Amino acid sequence: MTKKRIAAIFASTLICIIVIGISMYTNRDQSRSLMGSYHRELPAASWDGDALQGIDEKFSVDKNFSTHLPLVIIDTAGMQPPIYTEKRLIKGFMIYADIEGIEPYVKGSISIISGNEKNTIGDKPVSTSQMLIKRRGNSSMYYAKAQYLLKLITDKGEENKVSILNMGEDNEWILNGSMADKSMIRNYLPYKTAAQIMPYTPDNEICEVVIKNGEDYTYQGVYLIGENIKQGKDRVDIEKFKKSSRANSMLLRRDRYDENDTILDTYATKNKLSKRYESRRYMGITYIGLLYPGKKNVTKDMIDYATDEISTIEKILYSGDFDIYSTYDRYIDVDSFVDYFLINEFFGSYDSGNFSTYMYRDVGEKLKMGPVWDFDGALDNYIHEPLEVGVMAFHIKPLFDRLVRDEAFIEKLEYRYAQLRRGVLSDENINKSIDEIVNYIGPAQEREWARWSEEYTKDTDLSVETYYDGEGYVYRNSLEYSGEIYNIKTNLRKHGSTIMNSLDELKGSCIWQTRWSSRADIALLLTMLITLVSVIYIKRI
Repeated sequence: MTKKRIAAIFASTLICIIVIGISMYTNRDQSRSLMGSYHRELPAASWDGDALQGIDEKFSVDKNFSTHLPLVIIDTAGMQPPIYTEKRLIKGFMIYADIEGIEPYVKGSISIISGNEKNTIGDKPVSTSQMLIKRRGNSSMYYAKAQYLLKLITDKGEENKVSILNMGEDNEWILNGSMADKSMIRNYLPYKTAAQIMPYTPDNEICEVVIKNGEDYTYQGVYLIGENIKQGKDRVDIEKFKKSSRANSMLLRRDRYDENDTILDTYATKNKLSKRYESRRYMGITYIGLLYPGKKNVTKDMIDYATDEISTIEKILYSGDFDIYSTYDRYIDVDSFVDYFLINEFFGSYDSGNFSTYMYRDVGEKLKMGPVWDFDGALDNYIHEPLEVGVMAFHIKPLFDRLVRDEAFIEKLEYRYAQLRRGVLSDENINKSIDEIVNYIGPAQEREWARWSEEYTKDTDLSVETYYDGEGYVYRNSLEYSGEIYNIKTNLRKHGSTIMNSLDELKGSCIWQTRWSSRADIALLLTMLITLVSVIYIKRI
């Protein structure tokens, strides 16, 4: 074999390796190993006794009460965190605003008991801390079963960073027990699923909460105790803000107008390009706010910088010039937008995209979507509107309504969805996850439904509404737990099977095709041509 031929074979092999590498990067399998608290399989609860043992008719708890779940004890010495927001009509928009003169936080302590076969109120805690606690949420602010934000503090009132149930150290934690979700899985299931493909998905653990007042304990129900979305080593791990630097990392949130947020006056907002959002719960325009750096530390330069960065992306996506529009992948991490779209669409999260929608950008990187958040109203749990299993909804959300004008973006959605349906989003995997969570909750479900039976077993203001489907009335409000889980499985199976067809139909409304507009695609094409020439050359030799 001649030296020339050996050199040619070597060059050809090297080029092939480059081609494969580029191809793997461009069409990479984005599946990642399970992150944080979701990496372990949840054990099924074994229980041979009375689920309500130790709980009386007023839901007072005594020493005979026990749970296989982590037990969280909240002690505020009888001081209940107050409702501190109210609805106000401002400039034609209905918003939630703080009530003047009300301090939302009260002081208290938290104790967490875990690791025993049966956890009781007399067991030694694995974690304790002083805290400030307040109610959280918008409409959920008014629920009888309150949700809470906890800020852990030391005896001196300083921040106390604690690793709760091995979820990473931080001083802020959420107790999420939405009364609107009587399945108790609508948040945990999407988080568990998203954690397999998206970074920084908030860690959560299913637990039961008891409120202590002196020597008395009151059963409060099943909750998720977990992370909120903020910058931090064990949260959204982006670089810390430096006042001396103009180019900083940032964490953003699209939501209702909030006077406590740093609202960015971006290009789309100024020109009223973001769609007006209307529902029976809320009317108005959603805004992009700068969540990190926070209002306390942010500088005018940082606000201007963040405004310019988002405005640049909006100008590109709202452009009618192909040469401008086709550059959007230089500024946004398209793969993160694809995954965010598919997770929220699959679980039928109608609020996402408009509310509680997070984005982040680290220094030197592109804008990424996520983390995912707030699935209380998902899985056919939107009070006023049913989940239409044959209809897609996420393509009309801000920014995404511009991306779906590009056939190349639709193709990425199709490729990724086909990939996920063979694994993470397969019917088999989803049903397995649902059964695993339900079996893990076990007898705690009976306690939760007994505690809040007035809301769960009757039609109330929180019940999903009946609708007419053209042939008859469809009653969506399950009055039994098994029926609630059956409906979730059925809607996921039906909706999941129609998404690919809906994506294909979207192509008919596309006006752009940017497939070969990016440098990566051009490089891939050139590499393929060079490889072909090399192969022909070797063959001739």
